Amino acid sequence: MKLMNFVLGVQVSALVATLDAQNLVYEMPARGTYFQITEGTEYADSATLGGTDRFVTEASLFVFSNLGRTGDVTFSIYAAIPVSSIQPGQPGVIPGDLAAFQPDVNPLASVTLEDFVFAGGVSTEVVFSGIDTLVGDDIFWAVEFEEVSNLSGSGLFGPFLGNAGSLTVPGSETDPSRLYSRSEGVFDNAWVVTSVSGQPPVTSSLAVSITAIPEPGTGFLVLAGAIGLLRRRRSA
Repeated sequence: MKLMNFVLGVQVSALVATLDAQNLVYEMPARGTYFQITEGTEYADSATLGGTDRFVTEASLFVFSNLGRTGDVTFSIYAAIPVSSIQPGQPGVIPGDLAAFQPDVNPLASVTLEDFVFAGGVSTEVVFSGIDTLVGDDIFWAVEFEEVSNLSGSGLFGPFLGNAGSLTVPGSETDPSRLYSRSEGVFDNAWVVTSVSGQPPVTSSLAVSITAIPEPGTGFLVLAGAIGLLRRRRSA
């Protein structure tokens, strides 16, 4: 009996570890084209998360900088809310289903990394941990850079782009026509549809990876069932 309880205990421990494991729910691989940012402007891109995991835990993206720099970078997740009218987006792109949505006013979660160090002449991965928030299938994620050192109008600096047709997670989607931006003091800080600067492919979207764990309620039910089985075994 003690051996059986021990085995069940090990199984429950393994289950807890599985529930804690982060699963990739959205990934657009970065390519060699980056998006030149305007400091103090928040950029939001659309994302449909694949799989069934909805408790977002972490996100990461790559940033190119031609010089060594430091700066504050904020990653946020927004609920997707309906728009009153669909505006044209990225030139040459037919708006998809997410064209009927835009980011909400206030974020569901935000993580800020202060005085982050960006290496010069190479790409730097920026990892945002501790997001830890429950989201729906469709979201907008956003990134904003502030207090970036040595950044002028000619400075090369910004997150990499990805090909919207190259998402690696089954069931994940994005709409390359739905890149939004907003700046404090401009249009009452409202979200406006914007386009990627320069001449990137029309299928370009901002590249990011997002991980999640199972929705807490589902995980709790599975764990409770295992604990109940363990208790029944002990009373037998």
